[in-house]
Amino acid sequence: MAATHETPMIILNTAQWAEVRRLYESGEGTVHGIAQAFGISDRNILYRAKRESWLRRAGVRGLQVGDKGPNTPVPPGHPTRAVRQALIRRLYKAIDMKLKHWEDRMARGEDLTAADSERMAKEITTMINGFETVAETEGAIEKRDAQSAAGGTAAHGRPANRRGRGGASSAGGAPATPDVSVAADAERMRIEIAERLERLRNHCGNAGSAE
Repeated sequence: MAATHETPMIILNTAQWAEVRRLYESGEGTVHGIAQAFGISDRNILYRAKRESWLRRAGVRGLQVGDKGPNTPVPPGHPTRAVRQALIRRLYKAIDMKLKHWEDRMARGEDLTAADSERMAKEITTMINGFETVAETEGAIEKRDAQSAAGGTAAHGRPANRRGRGGASSAGGAPATPDVSVAADAERMRIEIAERLERLRNHCGNAGSAE
């Protein structure tokens, strides 16, 4: 009989719910996208938004990724580079808080059961999956924008994004791509998170072997 894989129930702390609320009220992404990033359900967010009278989302409340229309919220990445970067950093901060909580418990010498360690690892992994979804969306948007910019300038017979000879283009005459730093920053964060999680898992594994 094939094993079933259930999505772990994530319990957010006060600071994480504050981030969810800020993202919700600002319209930075969809309800579904925010829920995926934090490892909770759309229903959790909508229920709390109603219960706590969160500000309405300027006429876009309840719309999901893929809906059409001028007021439709889109996956993080479209509004502005600053908004995209802010969302990625907020998601990173939420994961960082979870990891720090785990790291602090280990530093204090607390005995964590295998079940506790596995539960925490699943929670963080779920949040990482949401982070990676946002980062992948950002990377796709940057690639599309770079291709559009290159195509548009080529149609006019000019090198893409070249601002005169020796101007403010990137090294080697390549298109100036300031947005690439957003995806690059997200990748750096992803690697750091993965390394910290792996260290914690190894620590728990070694502690269990020593018993």
